[in-house]
Amino acid sequence: MTHYNYRIYYEDSDAQGLVYYANYLKFYERARTDYLRDLGLWQSYLTNNYDINFVVSKVNINYIKPAKFDDLINVYVKIIKIGNFSLEMSQKIMIKDLVINDASFKIACISATNFKLKTIPQYIKEILTKKDV
Repeated sequence: MTHYNYRIYYEDSDAQGLVYYANYLKFYERARTDYLRDLGLWQSYLTNNYDINFVVSKVNINYIKPAKFDDLINVYVKIIKIGNFSLEMSQKIMIKDLVINDASFKIACISATNFKLKTIPQYIKEILTKKDV
């Protein structure tokens, strides 16, 4: 599993100093975007050159323990399945050796112009397959 480190800032937390529940989705999105970027698959490049966007079509998230202001979190990304029109991804957030949150995502491939489902290009499947699956 590939992982990325992020610091919890005041803007991420609520009045109690805990990460606001919806902000976990932001950390997952950042990690997925960084993951694709590290593979040479910039979102803007995919949009401009292949007329595709990857968008979340389904998410299941489990809140186990809260992160707090100034915590350093590790956000893990793993592709579970590559289909013709979508990816299934598993992610988790850890503080040191403790899993505090985990989630599964279905990521649909759509046209950037008409927003309809679009086949994932073979070359992208090959890049993703070499990395994870």
